[in-house]
Amino acid sequence: GASAVEVRRAKNQLKSNLLMNLESRMVQLEDLGRQVQISGHKIPADTMVERIEAVTMDDITNAAKDLLASPATLLAQGHVDGIKQFHAQVAASHKIKI
Repeated sequence: GASAVEVRRAKNQLKSNLLMNLESRMVQLEDLGRQVQISGHKIPADTMVERIEAVTMDDITNAAKDLLASPATLLAQGHVDGIKQFHAQVAASHKIKI
């Protein structure tokens, strides 16, 4: 699993990326549109930072478990020679213990 140091680094990187991206007027407008579509209102940057800080190791573990428990989806177009390998990787991923 992830260590506390790795989680701290990930949080710091996410907050840094968020705040640096919001310096661009175009990104602010795109972000505003996305937030209004999803939640119906704008979420202030300081609230997003608080939410990032609130993420716990249990949250990460539960998200990983949910991700690995849900069935994989494959969409292919063109040459599909590697599909059997994909199915083997999916089967192997269900054996991962978190």
